[in-house]
Amino acid sequence: MPTAPVLSDRPWWARLAAGSLVACAVWLSVDALAAAIFGTDYSFGSHAFRAVATTVLVLASFALLLRWERTRPADYGVVGGAGAVRGFMLGLVGYLVPCLGATIVIFALNLASFQVPAAPLEVAGQGLLVLVLVVLYEAVPEELIFRGYLFRVLAERLSGWLTILVQALMFCAFGVIVGAAGTVDRILLFFVFAISLGYLRQITGTVFATIGFHAVFQLLAQWSLGERWNTLTVVDPGSWYALVALGIVPFACAPALAAVLVRMRPRTTA
Repeated sequence: MPTAPVLSDRPWWARLAAGSLVACAVWLSVDALAAAIFGTDYSFGSHAFRAVATTVLVLASFALLLRWERTRPADYGVVGGAGAVRGFMLGLVGYLVPCLGATIVIFALNLASFQVPAAPLEVAGQGLLVLVLVVLYEAVPEELIFRGYLFRVLAERLSGWLTILVQALMFCAFGVIVGAAGTVDRILLFFVFAISLGYLRQITGTVFATIGFHAVFQLLAQWSLGERWNTLTVVDPGSWYALVALGIVPFACAPALAAVLVRMRPRTTA
């Protein structure tokens, strides 16, 4: 059975098409504009432009979608105030705890190692910079569209697990169209990642939980494994850190941990 009441009298297929079109149009247009201004090679200016432009366009498009449907942000799991902070921290902690546990085991077994060739302040500054970029370029815009708008529209027609599955397939299709998932392993990563995010959205009821989860994953992956940042480097010859610590363990455990925390909260409040 569907898990949510119908919000709008607009056709469901038109709503799904509109949300999907917004996602593809925003990322493709920002990518083309950034390439025209900064060139195709990576630069910090290009990255910052893409991050800010993507968030601004998605926020504007999200507002237009809600106006078109005559609905509110809260209808799509976009809550404000303390609820947003709690949700964000729930997703962040849900990912970080199993990730750090797996990382400690992998480093203790000498399956991977890390290098920090910079002063503490420089490391902290660069980490904060990467966090801001991933929040603006990936976490906020992707979660608003896929685990916010599209997830709710699907939940009006499908059961919980079908909603999670279909939104994951739509996320994979988006990744293929915009060029972020151009190989089989990338498509598989998108799918498993979206399944975990979808379940987290289902049990918490807020898109801010998936934003927190998405942000910390992107932060650790881009900062420690990417070649563009030089204050933290993980040497991972067997890909144990990348596959197990960043992927398999937190993707599997974070939703379960979040579910426990959600169930504990009423008793703690009482």
